[in-house]
Amino acid sequence: MNTFTSHQIIDRIAQLLSGLYYDRETCYQHAWWLLEALTQKTKTALITHKTIILSGADVKKLDEWIHQLIHEHKPIQYILGTVPFLNLNLFVEPPILIPRPETEEWVSVLLQYLDLLKHHALRIADIGMGTGCIALALGKALPRAEIIACDINPQALSLAARNAVHNNVTNVQFVLSDLFDHISGTFDIIVSNPPYITLQEYE
Repeated sequence: MNTFTSHQIIDRIAQLLSGLYYDRETCYQHAWWLLEALTQKTKTALITHKTIILSGADVKKLDEWIHQLIHEHKPIQYILGTVPFLNLNLFVEPPILIPRPETEEWVSVLLQYLDLLKHHALRIADIGMGTGCIALALGKALPRAEIIACDINPQALSLAARNAVHNNVTNVQFVLSDLFDHISGTFDIIVSNPPYITLQEYE
């Protein structure tokens, strides 16, 4: 067993990550995410405890995660298996793309526009849902809405369905479909945040 203060561990992790990330803030943010995941405690709980005890297995796991970040360039979200998105906590796994911060930002703006309609029975389509982040955020904020979310990848459907259960969102239906191939009817709102494509694909 090894006994440390939370700041000793965080400073050490951030120092190791300093060659990977450009700014100090990102190093420390990711260090806290790793320690929270390792200990299954919130940042507040970790700070308020004078000392933290890490077992040999804990230290080994932390070393493995840091190695994956620095040497394998594996995204921290795939290492931890989850990512926060607005008021959701989403499971993430390759090859399904990790939700982007700018996606979170524009969904937040969209929800501000839709706030006056939150009690209306809107019909919404999310095309290319991936993790389900957009559809589930809308579903959580608009409980009376009927949301159809589709993706061409069966793995995305499975992941999004897990995320719906995990976040207790029940008004989203998941459909295996290439764009609108297996979606019918009319919608009040259609949202989509497709992945970037290469110039060759665009042509």
